[in-house]
Amino acid sequence: MKELLAILVLAACTSDTGDRESVVPLTDSGSATAFPPASSLRVCGVTPATHVSGRGLGDLEIGGSVDEIRRLCNVVRDTVVQSDEATNERVLDVGVAGDTLTAIVESGKVWRIELDRSTFRTSDSLGVNTPLRRLLEHPGLRGFEGEGVLYVAAPSLCGLSFALSYIPADQEHRVTWTHADLRQLPAETRVERLLVIGCGNR
Repeated sequence: MKELLAILVLAACTSDTGDRESVVPLTDSGSATAFPPASSLRVCGVTPATHVSGRGLGDLEIGGSVDEIRRLCNVVRDTVVQSDEATNERVLDVGVAGDTLTAIVESGKVWRIELDRSTFRTSDSLGVNTPLRRLLEHPGLRGFEGEGVLYVAAPSLCGLSFALSYIPADQEHRVTWTHADLRQLPAETRVERLLVIGCGNR
């Protein structure tokens, strides 16, 4: 996944020239922890006008420290899970405006943010359930496969990648899906998950 995200960042910021298995709750000392009920005071910097960007959502941003996220947001779970690549990764589940976002942590900082519901969207209304045809309006849209999922990114959507509902058949696998390739996908293809991965080098 890390290699795929690095490719997506490069694709999204360059011009045209799965289910997890919970392992164990975690604290900074490595012991199990349980969090108190969410406080309405920790709103994570989100208002009705807040949109998802390549940096994140409100105070939940790529590069933010775990301590900072705990102070500003409602962290409802801090645990270690097994990723699709069978490696352990630290995950924060963050309650924001009635939804729960997933923040993947590396070296004590947020490395990736995942949204799997349509509660939050970009400034031009892109998000979960957006039809692929909307994404195809962005020049340079390209697709990349990872762990059986087809992700797309574009230079004008820097820091964002979109996991599609379409599952490539065995004979369709390819290194890169071009804009023309993506145009051939079924009309009902939609976004199933939105990933915030940050702009620039990782």
